[in-house]
Amino acid sequence: MSKDHPQNAVYDTVLTSVQNKYTIQQGDILFIEISAFNLTESRDQQGNQPLQGYATASSSDQSIELKGFTVNSEGNVDLPVLGKLSVQGLTVDDVRSKVILLANEYYSNAQVKVFLLNNYVTIVGEVNLPGRYHVYKENLSLIEALALANDCKEWAEREKIKVMRTQNGKTHIYFVDVTDLSIASSTAFYVQPNDVIMVKAQSMKRVDSKDFSFILSGVAALISSVNMIFLINSRYISGTTTQ
Repeated sequence: MSKDHPQNAVYDTVLTSVQNKYTIQQGDILFIEISAFNLTESRDQQGNQPLQGYATASSSDQSIELKGFTVNSEGNVDLPVLGKLSVQGLTVDDVRSKVILLANEYYSNAQVKVFLLNNYVTIVGEVNLPGRYHVYKENLSLIEALALANDCKEWAEREKIKVMRTQNGKTHIYFVDVTDLSIASSTAFYVQPNDVIMVKAQSMKRVDSKDFSFILSGVAALISSVNMIFLINSRYISGTTTQ
């Protein structure tokens, strides 16, 4: 150990994370809720109805499609009262700001909630619970995503986690080393909607003690069987020769 790095030293590493915010695409389903206490006077005098533009989340994909606002092939959503709203290419925060501006024409101090309903991540390979997970957190890291799958298996190749991400019809592939302290600077550190995370096994799987014992018992049984066959054949040949 060098003088510059004493054995009992504690090191603080400051890492700058990279957040590439997801932009809305065709087929996405948005939760949009607009609420306020009072209509503005000018709109109230015209007899406009209160806004009813909201959707609720559900664990069922079918329910989400029925209750959410789906981005159509033109990149728009159709909201009650507000009408057609172009959202493709915008972040969720951008959509929220846009809805607030429009809603304030009808309401005073409108409160707006917007988030993505079809926010899923698929995790496959050498993890304990592979599957498709609904993400409720806005900024979910790759490490947190792996935790949803109950972490990687012992023999997983943590140094080369594969992340497949589709954006605007193009698939991008990233390889991330989750054992590296600089992981936060990776483009794929934060999971985006519909990412596919693939965890491969190491080239040589490490065998734990239980598996090793099982293998040894199998080998011993095989050797015993071979010896028995050899012994029977030897006696048979010996008996034939004697006759």
